[in-house]
Amino acid sequence: MPVSLTKVEANDPTLLESISAGLHGVLALLETASERSEDCYAAHCLLAMLKARLDNTLQTACEAC
Repeated sequence: MPVSLTKVEANDPTLLESISAGLHGVLALLETASERSEDCYAAHCLLAMLKARLDNTLQTACEAC
């Protein structure tokens, strides 16, 4: 099945909000799993930092609008 790629604007607030919401769900799952797995804890820490930077970028982009 062919995959179609679509060009998106990197600073599109709607796209960044969707990514942030998706990361929130993944972080919730990793938080639960991190109680049993050190690898899940490490992944949770890295994704939490990434989400914080994404949310900061989103806030900055929205302030510029």
